[in-house]
Amino acid sequence: MSNRPDGSGTVYQDKRRGDYVGEVWLDGKRRRVTGPNKTEAGRRLRALVQEHGRGELSDGNATVSDAVQLWRDRVLVAKDFAPSTFELYEWSCDIVVAELGKVRLRKLTPERIEQALDKQANRPVRPLSRRSLKHVRSTLGQVLDFAQRRKLIGANPARIAELTPTAARMKPRRSLDPAQAAELWRVMGAEGTYGALFRVQLSTGLRPGEAAGLCWDSIDLESDTPCLTVRRAVRSVKSRAELVDELKTTASYRTVGVSPEIVEMLQAQRTRVAAMQLAAPDWIDRGLVFPSSTGGPLDAANRRRALARICRNAGLPELSPNELRHTAASLLIDDGAPVELVADLLGHSNFRMLAEHYRHRVRPVVDVAATARYGVAE
Repeated sequence: MSNRPDGSGTVYQDKRRGDYVGEVWLDGKRRRVTGPNKTEAGRRLRALVQEHGRGELSDGNATVSDAVQLWRDRVLVAKDFAPSTFELYEWSCDIVVAELGKVRLRKLTPERIEQALDKQANRPVRPLSRRSLKHVRSTLGQVLDFAQRRKLIGANPARIAELTPTAARMKPRRSLDPAQAAELWRVMGAEGTYGALFRVQLSTGLRPGEAAGLCWDSIDLESDTPCLTVRRAVRSVKSRAELVDELKTTASYRTVGVSPEIVEMLQAQRTRVAAMQLAAPDWIDRGLVFPSSTGGPLDAANRRRALARICRNAGLPELSPNELRHTAASLLIDDGAPVELVADLLGHSNFRMLAEHYRHRVRPVVDVAATARYGVAE
């Protein structure tokens, strides 16, 4: 540690670079500023000392990553968010750290933030939509508001950073027409655990994490009215698939009837899981209906890839698991099912959003989905 007294400093010319450097010792640390000439470097040095005196920069070396971590530890964890909302903030934080984490807070500018957002909007694989970029910017804004309250920065540059005009709007969700849905239903019969998982989604409209989180203690195949009860979900926790008890909303906890065809399929899946367990020496039994090869939950990335592959091999549009749920809802609504009933089946707390999203459909109905839902064919 230096013995130099706080506030002692000097201005000198950097012979190699040609510009002028102002140095001052604050809190036992050497701080530097640069300027095109001696006068400007001296002015910036005095401003730095004044800011330090007001407590606006308690640590001139603090980075964006430091601020994000502090905000996560002090603010985010204290929020009463649903798991999916918490995951969205964690995802946004990861984007911020990846793009801006090493940047010192005092050097962060609106232009630097815009460059990072532009990079995410134009990345070659899965570029972020305008909606996603807004959430990343909003999260960074909240982090920097916190840093401002902690006197780590003066102004918040995220509040004036603009999104690139070319950022894509969020694409409308795709769904299958009757013939496509019937073909997908058929080919999924030969796809083992993934096929069974996606058939349940198509027939019940469960959220992807809810379907992946089904356990055998939530399945009743023996009663006069076979059903499944949604009480768990698979979530991504620090990039790992975890089985959690907390669902998105209170309405998400629900019981859904299943058809004889689904009953038969789930009975076959139980036999398949038993065989998987015998074949895996490192099996950890979690009671999952749709486990991985070691008994754990299937993670979201593998589920997305599996469904895309199945659709592609069948010559169908590549759907995401969320779009499979969208297809299930569209099939039922256009088949004449009351919106209120569909909202209950999907686990929505009200049917207004459902009506806005799905009433635009013309007639995407498939008999197999109606049969799986109601147990009757047209």
